[in-house]
Amino acid sequence: MIELNFNKCADEITLCKGNYFHFRKYSKTIDQPSPEYVGGLMSFPQWDYLKQLAIIYLTKPLTLVVKERQLFISWETSNFCLWFAMFHFGANIPYFSKGGAEANELLNKSQTIYHNLPHWMQLETERDCDEELSFKKQNSHLRAFSGAKYGGTSFTNSIVVNDEWDFHEYDVENWNAIRPTISEKGRRFIGISTVDKLKAVSVFQDQAAQALHGESPFTLVFFGRGSRPDRNEKWYEKEEKTVTPSEMKGLTRELYMAQNHPRTIEEALAPASSIAVIKSNIIEYLKANRREPIRTVGAINIYQEYHVGHKYICASDPASGAGLDNHAVGVLDITDYKIAADIYDNNIGDTEMFIMTEKLREIYQFPLWVIESGSDYGGRIINMAQKNNSKNLYWEDKEHQKCGLRTHDGNRVTMWAECASAINDGLLMTPSQHGINEMQSLVFNPQKRGRIDAKRGSHDDYFSMMSLAWWVKGSQSYGEAEVFNYLTGGK
Repeated sequence: MIELNFNKCADEITLCKGNYFHFRKYSKTIDQPSPEYVGGLMSFPQWDYLKQLAIIYLTKPLTLVVKERQLFISWETSNFCLWFAMFHFGANIPYFSKGGAEANELLNKSQTIYHNLPHWMQLETERDCDEELSFKKQNSHLRAFSGAKYGGTSFTNSIVVNDEWDFHEYDVENWNAIRPTISEKGRRFIGISTVDKLKAVSVFQDQAAQALHGESPFTLVFFGRGSRPDRNEKWYEKEEKTVTPSEMKGLTRELYMAQNHPRTIEEALAPASSIAVIKSNIIEYLKANRREPIRTVGAINIYQEYHVGHKYICASDPASGAGLDNHAVGVLDITDYKIAADIYDNNIGDTEMFIMTEKLREIYQFPLWVIESGSDYGGRIINMAQKNNSKNLYWEDKEHQKCGLRTHDGNRVTMWAECASAINDGLLMTPSQHGINEMQSLVFNPQKRGRIDAKRGSHDDYFSMMSLAWWVKGSQSYGEAEVFNYLTGGK
């Protein structure tokens, strides 16, 4: 008969209660066996990225995890939630996944860890089944819910876990219902997923894109290709060659790898080629030719100095600024169709933006200036330009009654399509990382009959500015411009 040192057990329980990492030492996971590998019950991996994730769970209220497959993330999350439920009175933790079976599997991980803890650490359970693990004296609950509409969203929760969030059918409805339950007192929300490449719009991708640009309260964590120290390039090559059609679910092998084993957060969030507006090879080409400005003047980025004999157009897509949408201004060299300079800023007010744009135009000898007039912000910039007698403004009509260019449903489709076509044909390019990021987020939105849109959470200000410049490039007589194709190296 084994005799327990109860004083030591009590001390250990106290340590586990106050220190998740001490509790973690007792946690077990199951490594799936295979014909070549025994697998079975094992201690939690001591990989650095899992420890980093646990620290984020402990310190950050809102967490988004964009990941590759099979990283033990769900095990770490289930362990963290089990620890919280065991040592915090009244804890309520729902697990959501794309279906009931997947949510039950997440709960089953917590149950597996719990049942393999030392007996002296285990608590009296109230329920221990496929849908719930609850502790009687602690009055705490771990529950599994499918991604069914509004399922389980009526509870006030300590921690909410949305696993494989990008694959939930009712992600918008459930997020709107869950959000009020986690908005106070440091309650936690954990969203975990690989990215569904065939989904143009989702809450997970929205929040991840916003967090990537520093525009979201979520802490964004990316664990991609190479995170696990026991995987190397040979492993990934074997994975790509041996994945079956049923696993790919309609994806190509290349797209399957980009979805399930992305190298970067940008690759993870990039749309599938079937709905992407700008071709992937063009994005890679633009990235390879991206460069920092040769000089800056305040918010102005100069990539190419004014060159005698070249002709230019200035285009503005004004926005709210003040920390919200971005003002986008660009000077397009219509001799070679490259963006020569730009302004891309969301912290500049209208007056300062007008002054900076006029300074930019002065550098390029006051080229034709087209201002998007379909918003109050554009109207204010136009009023400033007219009051200050700005040179060479673009007018939508011959009578000079409509200054600027208003984009609307009637012309936007054509304008944006022509700009995208010019980029895809290698005619139009920008060296700006901001511009390239926007192009990478553009999709043919199936919910709007294939209209070109930025994925929710991303911006389209820079692309809109380029579309304006491309649309009016022939509005004045500049002589015959030579068109150079940067992909083929010819004219």
